[in-house]
Amino acid sequence: MCWSYYAASEKGYAHIKNGKPKQDYILTEIFNQSIIFVIADGAGTANYSDISSNLLCHFFVKKVKQWLKTNELDSLDKCDIEQWIKIFQKILMRINRYYNTDDIRDFASTMILAVVEDSKAVFCQIGDGCIVINSNNNLQCVFWPQNGEYINTTNFVTDKNISQKIMFKILYNNITEISIFTDGLESIALNFSKKEPHVPFFTPFFNLLKNCPPGENKELSDALAEFLNSELICKKTYDDKTIVFGIKGA
Repeated sequence: MCWSYYAASEKGYAHIKNGKPKQDYILTEIFNQSIIFVIADGAGTANYSDISSNLLCHFFVKKVKQWLKTNELDSLDKCDIEQWIKIFQKILMRINRYYNTDDIRDFASTMILAVVEDSKAVFCQIGDGCIVINSNNNLQCVFWPQNGEYINTTNFVTDKNISQKIMFKILYNNITEISIFTDGLESIALNFSKKEPHVPFFTPFFNLLKNCPPGENKELSDALAEFLNSELICKKTYDDKTIVFGIKGA
C-alpha cells in the first residue's frame, strides 16, 4: 500500500490581526502498512492552545505507532483512545505550572485522528473539523463536526466526561482518498444543508495526486499553503486553515 499526500497549515487573518499564534497543527506519518493523520485545532480563547495542539499531534502519533508495533489496528477501540486522552490531560496538568496556570482549559484543543491501512481504518474525533473519505467512489464524511453545548462552540480534549465526547469508528472498506481539515475550512468544503462533502471542492485536489510517488509531495504542499493564504480563501474564513489530501496508489 503506497500513499501520496500533501498538506498545509496556515494562520488565519484574525490571528494575524490580533497578533495571536497559529493554533492549528497537523502531523502525518507513514508507518509500516499504515498512514497516520492527526490534526488539532487549539481553542481561540485558550491561552496556550498553540502549545497543546502541537503536543497533542505528536502524542497521538507516538501512541498509534507504539500500538501498531504489537497489535492489529482494528484491536484499537474507544476505551484505548479514552485512556490516551486521560494520560494527555495528566501531562497538561504537570506542565501547566510552567505556564503559570492551574486550569488545563488554557490548553483546550480539538483532535482528529485517522489511521488507514489497506482494508481497514480507525477514525476518532473530538470537536469540529471533518474527515472526508472516498470509498467505492462515494465521497462521504466519517463524522459530522461536533457542536458544543452552546452555539458556535465545540468539544475539546481537555473537557470533563471525555468518554461522552469521543466519536470513534472502525471501517473495513477500501479507502482510496482521504482529506482531513479543521473548522476554518468547513464553510468551503462542506454542504451544510445536506450534511455531506462539497464534491467540487475536493475533486481537483485529489486529482493532483494521481500518479504522484509515495510520501509527501512538497511541491503540492507549498502550492496548497499559497492557496490557503490567497485572497479567495481569506475572504471566506478568518480562522486558521489546515488540510491534508491523501490518495492510495497501486
